[in-house]
Amino acid sequence: MKINSVSITSLTSLDFELKGAKPITIFRGKHSALALDLIREVIGESNSNTNPNNVDNGHFIIHTDVDMDGKSYSVCYIRSADFLGDNRIAVNFHPDSIEYSEEDTREFLKKRNEINKDNRPVFIYPSALGERNNVTAFIRALSGAGRQVFLAIPEEFSEIEHDNITNVFVN
Repeated sequence: MKINSVSITSLTSLDFELKGAKPITIFRGKHSALALDLIREVIGESNSNTNPNNVDNGHFIIHTDVDMDGKSYSVCYIRSADFLGDNRIAVNFHPDSIEYSEEDTREFLKKRNEINKDNRPVFIYPSALGERNNVTAFIRALSGAGRQVFLAIPEEFSEIEHDNITNVFVN
């Protein structure tokens, strides 16, 4: 599984777009851990480190492009659409339409539930990082791991520059 792009919007807390994700994506800012939790939710991981329901009443719109088993899925996930817990997902919308592929949606949901944990991206939260000067060494080790990595770091950390890293500020 590879996540190629992500955009998350909400009423007040998140509004960002990431295109062309590199092997390591670093989210920095107040809601960096929340961004990781929402991405994980879309790809079928339900254990979150934050409680997304505590921000904007849990209402988020998430778009992501995911490659899985040689196929691309353009996913739209609306979290708490009409009420808390009313989550909706649709995959591969027809051009200039609200119509989507029901077959691809079922296929995506099935594949994301069956995929081996070792084939998913790695998500790392601030509590796993330790001291600021250890973060760079930690990232160097991750860049050779061969898996896509999403990292949330505290907002006081400066951007980390590297060819394999995309920095995203989420306030």
